[in-house]
Amino acid sequence: MRKILIFVLVTGSAVLLAAENLKVERRKPLTANVGVVSVGLDTYWKQCPGLLEDMMKKEDVFIGKLNAHSVKVSRFGMSDNPQKASSMIPAMKAADLDILFIDMVTYATSSTFAPFVRELKCPIVLVALQPDSRLDYEKATVYKQLYNDDFCSVPEFTGVAVRYGKEVADVIIGKLNGDARADEEIRQWCAVAHVLHDLRRARIGLMGHVLEAMYDMQVDPTAVSRTFGCHVALCEPDEILPFYRAPVSAEVNAMKKRILEFFDTPDPVSDPWTEKLTERDLDVAAKAAVALEKFIEKRNLDGFAYYYEGESGSMTRELVTNFIVGNSLLTAAGFPMCGEFDLKNCVAMMIFDRLDIGGSFAEFHPNRLRARHGSCWPRRASPPEHRREASCPPFAQEVSRQAGQRRGRRVQHQGRADYHAFHRTQGRRLVQVHRRGRRVACRSYPGYRQHQYARQISAGCAHVPQELVA
Repeated sequence: MRKILIFVLVTGSAVLLAAENLKVERRKPLTANVGVVSVGLDTYWKQCPGLLEDMMKKEDVFIGKLNAHSVKVSRFGMSDNPQKASSMIPAMKAADLDILFIDMVTYATSSTFAPFVRELKCPIVLVALQPDSRLDYEKATVYKQLYNDDFCSVPEFTGVAVRYGKEVADVIIGKLNGDARADEEIRQWCAVAHVLHDLRRARIGLMGHVLEAMYDMQVDPTAVSRTFGCHVALCEPDEILPFYRAPVSAEVNAMKKRILEFFDTPDPVSDPWTEKLTERDLDVAAKAAVALEKFIEKRNLDGFAYYYEGESGSMTRELVTNFIVGNSLLTAAGFPMCGEFDLKNCVAMMIFDRLDIGGSFAEFHPNRLRARHGSCWPRRASPPEHRREASCPPFAQEVSRQAGQRRGRRVQHQGRADYHAFHRTQGRRLVQVHRRGRRVACRSYPGYRQHQYARQISAGCAHVPQELVA
């Protein structure tokens, strides 16, 4: 269930305001395929009876941590010699892994790890979680040392990965129990697995054309597919029109109920373009939302970017200029949908949604709104006291700084993590504030954020072409 904080919509001339604290069910649950393999040295098992069993108990604890984060875990057992490591490769490939975790339960030679780096394409994360907070040297034994040797092989493994031309994605270091920082890093990597899982399998619809003269919106679908693995499905408005032309009354009435439950309908205040929601507005929005959802089901889409105008006064024009309410409901349910034919923005929305840190996009309008700490507030207005401050992580600052240097402009490091969207098409405006509570650094390009997950996600994607981030 997803908590929606604020949702303001101006459709046509009618004002809709979403009630706070609504919970919206995802269209598809979050999931990912992660693998776990422990590493050790087979020589130890005869020398230290019971050590292998204790190592697998440590793995059980780690598996329990993963199971708490909506991932499907494939366990491959103990890799304790080169032959056994190589024998695991077919099963790992068959599991179609999004991320492989190497549980460094004790010392292991790098040959027990090298086949994974050589053969697998997914990111590999080393996990070194020591069970004891410290070694009691006065009562130390070889057994106790090996039991806590989680970090010992990390330099050897990372060195081999570099020599193979594929660095490990990350090393999680900490205590096996009671280490909130290590647990958070595990959670973050499970979130990255959600992103990689859905991106590689996504079908993103693309309909219409770029808004006239918006050169910045042009993007190559082949580059998107090569980079993220998703398929870009080209769509036509006429595929949606039959559902709109022949509505089913029961479905339209049900959609009206959803809309009125989701949105408030306040009286206009200051904007002369707006008026009280009319039955006609509601009926058109509901029919368009129903048609949109039927079309998405028919084409089996996971996201949708569009811009189309149609002949003035035509049913096509009426349909495509009234997607906004259905768009809002879909976006809130984890289906990224954006206008202006902005395919790369749709991918960014999917990434943020799967990280569970947002899912909308932002435009900054200095004449109306002031951007402050990553949030947009009306001029002369102060943010509510309950908004939480969050410091920008050093990595995100560095990514933002480098991005700004490459493009010859200064980038401000932003620290507040509220997620806004201002969407315009055919005289319709949409303002969304989806979630808050994660740290983020904003780049100056509207709707695009460099954030703390950038390195992790890029580890699971191909080289990102310049045209996708320009």
